[in-house]
Amino acid sequence: MYSGVSGEDVLIGDGTIVNLSESGLCLRGDIPVPVGMELTLFLYLSDGDEPLFILESTVVWSVGSLFGVVFNDLSLSDRETLRSFLHTQTVGQA
Repeated sequence: MYSGVSGEDVLIGDGTIVNLSESGLCLRGDIPVPVGMELTLFLYLSDGDEPLFILESTVVWSVGSLFGVVFNDLSLSDRETLRSFLHTQTVGQA
């Protein structure tokens, strides 16, 4: 899930992660977002744990329903959770 403010409108969308790294992600969303928009993200990872809450992220590119986001502020515990998740996914694919 993602949310942000566009002018006077509050935008709330659902999406599917297409690509994920420690510094950002590519998302296919149900509501398009403009480049430069600040978003709050709730990432529900397939490990079944609580979602990662990323308060500050920025849209760096956007084409139709696909957009790229860079994480601006990720807590140390969320960064470790993400790193561990990514490691598990990489090891599982080897």
